[in-house]
Amino acid sequence: MRFRTDDRAVTVQIGTVLLFGVLIVLLSTYQATVVPQQNEEVEFNHNQQVQGELQDLRDELLRTAATDSGGSASVALGTRYPERALFVNPAPPSGTLRTTPPSNATVGNATAVGETGDYWNGSDRNFSTRGVTYAPVYHEYRRAPTTVYENGALYNRFESANRTLAGQRLVRGNRISLVALNGSLAESGSATESVDVRPVSAATRTVTVENESADENVTVVVPTNRGAEEWTDLLAEELDEDEDDPERRVTAVEDATTTDGANAVRLVLEPGTYELELAKVGVGSDVSGVDAHYVTTVRGDSETVRAGGEQRVVVEVRDRYNNPVSGARVNVSDPDDPVTPERTETDAEGRATFVYRAPDDPGPKTVAFNISDDPEPREEATVDLFVDGDDGDGDDGADRTYDVEWTDAVGDGLDCDDGHDRCTLDADEGTTVDLTANVTEDGDPVSNSTVDYALNRSDFGDLSPTEGVTDAGENGTTLDVPAENGTVKAYAASGDDVDPITIHVERSGGGPSEQGLRPVESAGVTSGTQLTFTVENTGSESVTVTDFAVDAGGVDASRLNNGDSDELGILRATQPGFANRDGPGNSPTSRFDADGTTYALAAEGSEAVLEPSDDDVTVDFRGFDADLGDLEFADSAADADVTVTLTLDDGTERAIHFRQS
Repeated sequence: MRFRTDDRAVTVQIGTVLLFGVLIVLLSTYQATVVPQQNEEVEFNHNQQVQGELQDLRDELLRTAATDSGGSASVALGTRYPERALFVNPAPPSGTLRTTPPSNATVGNATAVGETGDYWNGSDRNFSTRGVTYAPVYHEYRRAPTTVYENGALYNRFESANRTLAGQRLVRGNRISLVALNGSLAESGSATESVDVRPVSAATRTVTVENESADENVTVVVPTNRGAEEWTDLLAEELDEDEDDPERRVTAVEDATTTDGANAVRLVLEPGTYELELAKVGVGSDVSGVDAHYVTTVRGDSETVRAGGEQRVVVEVRDRYNNPVSGARVNVSDPDDPVTPERTETDAEGRATFVYRAPDDPGPKTVAFNISDDPEPREEATVDLFVDGDDGDGDDGADRTYDVEWTDAVGDGLDCDDGHDRCTLDADEGTTVDLTANVTEDGDPVSNSTVDYALNRSDFGDLSPTEGVTDAGENGTTLDVPAENGTVKAYAASGDDVDPITIHVERSGGGPSEQGLRPVESAGVTSGTQLTFTVENTGSESVTVTDFAVDAGGVDASRLNNGDSDELGILRATQPGFANRDGPGNSPTSRFDADGTTYALAAEGSEAVLEPSDDDVTVDFRGFDADLGDLEFADSAADADVTVTLTLDDGTERAIHFRQS
């Protein structure tokens, strides 16, 4: 039996093979064209994200330099492609974040007055600094830029051009701000890295400098891979080649090299006075610290003191960046000088306090203080004093038998007995008491007698002043107490007699104060175009600072404008606060008026919260349009040149007064 052949299924087989071939071609085409396009979009979006994160890092570097408070910023070095069931992705994109080699920035031809002029004497001052770069490794986005931070500016570096992401902060009007970056950072891969930023020398001091001579302008040289033409564009709002615009101070931008041979630009500033602000921050490893570099006088220079009297002398030790150094040893250069102690260490504000006891012989006197066994001129500060031999009746009362009595006490809410031995103060009506002491000898008033004032507890009140000289037997001091229940004794002493007065403080509503805020006068005041002082929470509950106002009419300052940086920082609090007029929605020319106008912190930045344990909180105003001079705490608004008012969340206001010393 024979069977016939049958080829009817051949067409189906051929069709299946052809369809499979078409599918393979389509899949290959998708893998070769669509997948790379999608991956390129992923890489581009990642690059945009990294640029934003580097902007955050740049802002964190500048914030840390200004506030002395560290922080961190995260940078995603790479990213991942979406999961694909049928298609293949290459290895995840990666990137490298690293610091550039160190090079010197230089400030030249800048001179300062006083003891600070021993350091800022016109010589070139070099400050080692670095930049930060991020270089991506992408598979499809072939012309991705390298993003660079240097000298406060952030930009993208392409093969043929650069594009600025964040502008320069070196020169703004008459302010020079240089933030040196220190440390070593080298991170590669696809993960997200957290970059910790540490303050090494925060810009808590501003030094006034000017050009060394009429033909030697102040110059600033910074290392950069961008040429003078690009920096001219960066400085467009500051450039004044014809020197006819008082708001613009840069006369020229020139290509240059640093002291170690790196590419740089030189900014030439027109003749005049500048506020120099320097800082050093660290990232990564190998961050170096700062040491005591020079010493300058703060108080006591050019004072007149009576023969046999005392004069407090305060010096400040600073690092190369003009900022205070704590724990530095300061010596009296000549051990035979009548100064105590012979040596001491600086406090948290970098200051050391001495007492000069004037000899009996009148005339000019000089006392020197140093921070080195073999001091250079910058390491030694000299105080000139004049001893006045005319002390009235010729006796300051140190060894005389006197009668000292408190004769008057005045204050809102104060009730005293007839002898001024005990008083009760209603803190809801007032927390200030004006005290008057009387010094007599055999019933007769004694003039030119030194009276010392003190409290039995420093945690419950402040006296100002703590020393005075009688006129017709009388002298006075002012006591400020916290608005809470408690008792304090104030003493007046002269000769061999002491008289106490007991003041019992109570709230008419009963119970301890829940809201308490007062200045720490012993911490002193830093002023110039800034105003920095210390406050503490003296209550039993947390304090929230909600509003602030500044009235600087007594020194002809009318506004605060600190550019991109905060005009107000409330630092070292449990929750720090700040105010910044260049925040979202505000123009670069926005400002805070210094005429007593009240501003809400929540609207201008963030509110500050102080817990009862917060006893060393820094209040820092920056960017005044006039020099405030040397300020000290004042007793009342009547003799104040500057008043700061802080409003608390219970609606109470705390006015803090300052006057020019």
